[in-house]
Amino acid sequence: MKNKVINRIVRSGLFVIGLLVLIVSGVEIGIVVASHTSLLDRFRIHTTHAENLQNKTTLRIGDPLPFSDIMTGDHTKLALENIIKGKRVVIGIVAEGCGPCQLFIDQMKKEEVFRRNDYDFILLSHDPDYFREMYDVESYYVEPEELKKYSIDLSPTVFGVNSDSNIAFISSGYNPGVNSKFILNCM
Repeated sequence: MKNKVINRIVRSGLFVIGLLVLIVSGVEIGIVVASHTSLLDRFRIHTTHAENLQNKTTLRIGDPLPFSDIMTGDHTKLALENIIKGKRVVIGIVAEGCGPCQLFIDQMKKEEVFRRNDYDFILLSHDPDYFREMYDVESYYVEPEELKKYSIDLSPTVFGVNSDSNIAFISSGYNPGVNSKFILNCM
């Protein structure tokens, strides 16, 4: 009997500690959990709008996508405009070892964004081979100076580009609301 009481006290103490941790970090964790479990859809809560996303770049919705040259894994230069011309494309700028970038890529992979027919998905990085091997997604190298020109220094930074090669949305940093449904609504 005494052991049962002690076990209950310990379990309830751990519960209280867990509850406090959840409350302290709860908002962000709650958003991530809700977005990954479709709770937002179930209760018809849609709070993400293109014009309300955090944008720490100098680019704006409606601007033409400015990046010019990117490189393949074997350092062949390509014009990004030739790759995206006439297509709807989601471009993620990511960094190896970046936790928020991995959350973003995992979310996109879970939602099968990489394999959609209604838009293309590519990653731009300083280490595209890592992302190509790790996630089996189209990845290209982009010069750090190219990113600095537009104040892109937060990873991930995600662009939605419409078929006219204009920016449909920009998100600086990980936002679980930037999901496949959001992408389709913006583009």
